[in-house]
Amino acid sequence: MAEMQMKKASPDNYGKKPQATKSRGKGKMEPPNRPLPPEEWKKLKESFGNPQRFDVQMMNAMFTSESELDVAKSLLTFVAMETGTLSYELLLRYLILCVSGGHDDEVFDLYNIMRESFPALETGASTLFIKSFSRTDKWKEGLNLLHEIKKVFTPSPRNYGDVISAAMLHGDTATAWTLYDELLAKGLSPHPETWRALFSEKTEEKRASCEAEHHERLLGILLYMRNNQIYPNKAVASAIKTWFESLSSQQWTGSWTSPRPKGLCRGCGSELESIQLTAEEYRELKGRVMADVIQGQDVFKKTTPEELERFKEFVQRKPAFDVVVDGLNVANVNKDKSKLSHTNGATRRLFFKWQRGHQLVVDGFVTAGRRVQFQNIPSYDTIVQTTEDSWHIPYDDTEDRSTYEVPQRWLCLTKKP
Repeated sequence: MAEMQMKKASPDNYGKKPQATKSRGKGKMEPPNRPLPPEEWKKLKESFGNPQRFDVQMMNAMFTSESELDVAKSLLTFVAMETGTLSYELLLRYLILCVSGGHDDEVFDLYNIMRESFPALETGASTLFIKSFSRTDKWKEGLNLLHEIKKVFTPSPRNYGDVISAAMLHGDTATAWTLYDELLAKGLSPHPETWRALFSEKTEEKRASCEAEHHERLLGILLYMRNNQIYPNKAVASAIKTWFESLSSQQWTGSWTSPRPKGLCRGCGSELESIQLTAEEYRELKGRVMADVIQGQDVFKKTTPEELERFKEFVQRKPAFDVVVDGLNVANVNKDKSKLSHTNGATRRLFFKWQRGHQLVVDGFVTAGRRVQFQNIPSYDTIVQTTEDSWHIPYDDTEDRSTYEVPQRWLCLTKKP
């Protein structure tokens, strides 16, 4: 291709369908349904008033319309002949079209062209190349690119997840777990697809040599979900169920179920963990909240020592409260969670357990002049749970669950003696 001139593109809309554009009152820009020779492209451009960014706008329209690749290639040919150059932004839009359409062979060619023509690839292009490479036998090119971009910025959970999935698909579990550990060490939260890939390793030959280690690592994911109050989606839960039931050295049976109101599993009849804190857990949580959240590192920033003591005396001399509504901090709940994030994981888990056991949720709609009704608080804790011979995993079976709600469906896994 001709020499190309790099133009910085906004990374905010990579992979998203751009809005249809209009050019000087000529109406909606729609791509042709067949490849055009340069002279016809020229006429089409003139019909839209010869806009300066006609090429990028048209490529956006092709992405929105899911045009055939040959049509997009004919546009590139026209632009190269007309201007003698293809901008970075135009090639990026073409890359988006290729990746979204699964044209991975074309992506490899485009990668070589862009690496030779531009001094560097920014975030959006790197993410797209990693995604495409990870779907093919050349997935290690994506791994190399991941290592390369780590020198400049922190890769996203999606970047890590794409390569982890590829490594698992091609039997390189060592690389997959190394990247997973690296992802967690950077404070990133794995995507559900990453967990699904790690639980989806099925080849007996691969599992036989390192079954014990792989087994413990996967159980570690479940404990991570427990400690961080994470609910897997149905696809991840299905992968977990399949993995447990495929273990050759153990006999696990999984079923989809829901707990009874008193906290008994309908699948196996076992009792789930209580939502109430033990006396020891409550003492630990009370001390940590007072030290880390209410007082903080510098008590003088927002509260004087005298104010703090008056507050503590007020709480001690009053009877137990049925309901406490902190109107100011309802608006600042995210800030409170930020403070809690600096405490250890066990304290966070206890706080959110206490919160789930005391948080009232309005049942239905609130109508003027009628009594407000609240949902009953479950007697059991909605969190990943395990015993010596069982796992109980609440999972999301809907995409519109509010943050204050908990899943109603569970995966019950039991091991035969």
